[in-house]
Amino acid sequence: MSDIEQISIYKFKNSVTSFESCVKKDNRGNPIVSLLQYAPIQAEGIDGKFWYFDGAGNEKNALNIPWLSFMNEALETPIALEYANRYPRGLFLYKIENEGEYNFFAMTFGLGGDANIDKNKILYDFGIKVAMNICNPNEIKSIQTSQHESISIQSEKQILTGAGLSVFNIDYNDEFFKRIIGKAKTAYNFISSVTGGEKIQLKFDKDNKLSWTNILERTKVLDDLYNDDSYKSTEFKSFDNWSFEKDAEKIDELNTKLVAAINSRNFDKISLSSPEFVDLDTCAFAYQNNEDAEKEDLNISDFLETITRGDVTIRTLKNRGILLVNKITEIKFPKWKVYQCIVAEILDDEDNCYILFNGQWRKISTDFRNSVQQYFSDNNIEFDTQLLQDDIPNDIDIYDTQANQNREDIFNKQVVSNKENLFLFDKSKIEIASEKKYEICDILSSDCDLIHVKKYKSGASSLSHLFSQVKIYSEAFIIDKNTRNTMIDFLDADSLNSESKNFEKDVAQFKALLSKSGRLHENDFKVVLCILTANNIQITDLPFMTQYEISKTDEYLRKNRGFNVKYINRKVIMH
Repeated sequence: MSDIEQISIYKFKNSVTSFESCVKKDNRGNPIVSLLQYAPIQAEGIDGKFWYFDGAGNEKNALNIPWLSFMNEALETPIALEYANRYPRGLFLYKIENEGEYNFFAMTFGLGGDANIDKNKILYDFGIKVAMNICNPNEIKSIQTSQHESISIQSEKQILTGAGLSVFNIDYNDEFFKRIIGKAKTAYNFISSVTGGEKIQLKFDKDNKLSWTNILERTKVLDDLYNDDSYKSTEFKSFDNWSFEKDAEKIDELNTKLVAAINSRNFDKISLSSPEFVDLDTCAFAYQNNEDAEKEDLNISDFLETITRGDVTIRTLKNRGILLVNKITEIKFPKWKVYQCIVAEILDDEDNCYILFNGQWRKISTDFRNSVQQYFSDNNIEFDTQLLQDDIPNDIDIYDTQANQNREDIFNKQVVSNKENLFLFDKSKIEIASEKKYEICDILSSDCDLIHVKKYKSGASSLSHLFSQVKIYSEAFIIDKNTRNTMIDFLDADSLNSESKNFEKDVAQFKALLSKSGRLHENDFKVVLCILTANNIQITDLPFMTQYEISKTDEYLRKNRGFNVKYINRKVIMH
């Protein structure tokens, strides 16, 4: 008997009531692979359908392999090669009865075994919730997390021997779990290891492999674990800060609000970001209907330029493709739907906050939101309307006609122009940690202000780098004498540069702030975060995750380091 040592299982939503509902449909609503091509299976209480494909690839030779073709040009005896890859794969759809209800599942086999599954119908938290309940909390081997605003902040941490969750140093409020790998608790001794994400991947004990006699029993165990809340008594409890929304009516409401915001060009809390790791050195992007226009990054305005008729609909977002372009091979292939790449923050009719990330709506817990709001209230976090009012005006046009971009450096240059008390440090390449490539701040004032300027447009990701930079730069400024020495060098050199906005400024007033040796005192300086927007806003109008980042940055700078911290908003002209 051929038992199975390792398996991947998906669970479908309760709205799925037939095998046909489990599989992808074409544009006409027909299954991409007819159920007539699925073999019926009834065994050991299991009712299912099985699809198999041998995955035969096209025949290839040396000419199809660029590097081999290149080498053959110089080889005295060229290498001859002919082959055809085969990637057999299978999909087993089955249903079980559990407490009077039928639930639908899918087992996938081989590379691409899940290609026919309608991913919109699966429970995206099935695998990770089961894993959180199965895993021994002291034998976690790998954790993959993401931050809401930008997939570039996605991280994966591994410990080969296994360890407790606290060792992974996760910010439970800022990050949400995407995948967990670990060893199973002793109560589940038939499982050797578990990987949980949108699916559950199980490696069975060699003496307790999967067989037809235990599929039903073990699937019921997994189903029960999905509905179990034992994880809430462990460090995994933070998972509920970002709970998946499963209610179809609520999702429809959120999608309607999302589409309305996109069609009204309100991108304050909406952006596009790749939902997976992408090597930006070798890859670019393109949009369906405009495949020849390669883009270095994803931008929702660029996508909307491909819509030639009418408004965007939710169907448009879910059907329109985004292509990944390999810059080396120049091969383009469909990678995601636009909906999968949208990062959005939407309030529902009851003022609950939801985020759309990787094609799934998540609700931000009320406790989490309240904790950030309470920090703002307790620490009087708001835009200071009086600070630097004379020095940093509103209504500066920041559009660069040559680059066809709105740019902060235009704002910075105009602000410091003819202002003797302000020195431009934007692009100054100051030394931090022995690397001379940082700008320490955008503008330094003679009144001890370290001013950091960032343009806010299209989602929380537009400000995400500001908060990490300001913490690192401010600390280096205080404790690192080499940092201050290179600042002094820059003051001297740039004040003599006739093409600089700092030309002929009196640098003595700025040098007086910088001790060449020793350590400065944080409470002598003010860190100012200046956020540029198309309209004057309140700080609480920023996306929730930006507010959370502000609270973390403020706590670090003010309470841990001792800086004075202020926030200002300037309305600028953008195109």
